[in-house]
Amino acid sequence: MMQFRIVWSKEVVESWKNRKWIWLPLVFVLLGAMQPISTYFMPQILKMSGGLPAGTVIHIPTPSAGGVFAKAQSQYNSLGLLVLVLAFMGSISNERREGVLDLVLVKPVSHTAYILAKWFSAVVLTITALTLGDIAAWYYTVQLIGPLSIPYAMLSLLLYAFWLILIVTLTTFFSVLMTSTVANAFVTLSSAAVLSVVAAVLKWKWSPGALPSHASAILSIWDKGSTNALQSNFQIVWSVVVTGIVVVLLLVASVYEFRRKTFL
Repeated sequence: MMQFRIVWSKEVVESWKNRKWIWLPLVFVLLGAMQPISTYFMPQILKMSGGLPAGTVIHIPTPSAGGVFAKAQSQYNSLGLLVLVLAFMGSISNERREGVLDLVLVKPVSHTAYILAKWFSAVVLTITALTLGDIAAWYYTVQLIGPLSIPYAMLSLLLYAFWLILIVTLTTFFSVLMTSTVANAFVTLSSAAVLSVVAAVLKWKWSPGALPSHASAILSIWDKGSTNALQSNFQIVWSVVVTGIVVVLLLVASVYEFRRKTFL
């Protein structure tokens, strides 16, 4: 535990020095707030863009608060995912290349403590950024669009948190495997895309790739107490369980591969 705390403290300090604790949450807050604000002002934006005949009346149906919040969260699965991977893609490979890794492991620090501390530091920062982004999305959605259930929003946040934890774990795993940060980013983003596409095409509701769609479903079509709700609840539980298993397996594989490469 002491070794874990030492490495984790080092990671927190390093993240502050790199301003990750500032710009990463800020990016998520901007992504979360952008959707409800742009939705609310869309008629004015279209009018100001010009090119419309005189007397044209623009009428856009007001979307539901849940739908707007779901679209705000979908930004995390595109731009947010890219920013997240770029933030952590060199967490281990960079230290190996710069020789910092040898200085850390000579303390001595176990391979398991090193990997888990790196991973946990990234997870804490990711969840903090996601939470702040969702708070911004919820606030502007309620202020501009309409009321939104806090429990539903929190459950949706929780599902997205599991999804982003999986992405962080993939980034950590590939950072152990690869020396190139660019290759790490490409493979991680490709893996996330494959998981999402396969889950959608094959309708694997239990797959980790279905977590973002489950989060959206909770906000848009969740009908508490109905058959669909019970079925969705069962599928969500399976998706979370499978995601947890995959995360654990990836961490075990990361420690094993990290130990193997260290002794080469």
